[in-house]
Amino acid sequence: MQLILIILILLRISNSVSVVAPGPRDLPYPTKALEYRGVLGGHDVQLNGTVEDMIAQMQSLHPSTSIDSLFAERTSSNTFHTRQIQIGLNCCPVGSQGWRATTQFDIINGIKHLQSIPILGIDGKSCSRISCSYSSSIWLCNDNDIRVNRLGSEYALYATALIERCGSRDPNGDLVVCGQVFDILGYNIIVREDSC
Repeated sequence: MQLILIILILLRISNSVSVVAPGPRDLPYPTKALEYRGVLGGHDVQLNGTVEDMIAQMQSLHPSTSIDSLFAERTSSNTFHTRQIQIGLNCCPVGSQGWRATTQFDIINGIKHLQSIPILGIDGKSCSRISCSYSSSIWLCNDNDIRVNRLGSEYALYATALIERCGSRDPNGDLVVCGQVFDILGYNIIVREDSC
């Protein structure tokens, strides 16, 4: 009887302990959801996940908001000035990570989505998948101990730089890209194949 009681107590304790899962083994830090807090489409919102997740949340929270107009509004605006100070760029293979190239077309769609989000924040010593669709992902990793908040268009610039510098054709003739670029502010952008 005491053995059963001990087992039940241990089960109760183990069920109440939450474990934070580490990120993919090929990333330097645990993963956390990307966050956006602010006004989007005239609505004060708090969204999280990839940019595609945030779009789905906006459509759910505010069905009358035209998502296409959000993208047109941001990409055509000249008021979003960005800086680009990269201190390193590596095309795949990057070290021993084993990252695989992904289609440029789907990364370009992710870039368009990133351009629509004003400020995206990431906690220190963490990575966030900021865009992922059709097995094509854009990751943001923060090497700092403190949170980084930057324009989505800055992250988009780095993903574009990876396409320009690391883009190639695979054996089938498809345009692909894979690589990592580092910013002087201590964050980096990774473009690669991933399961979404």
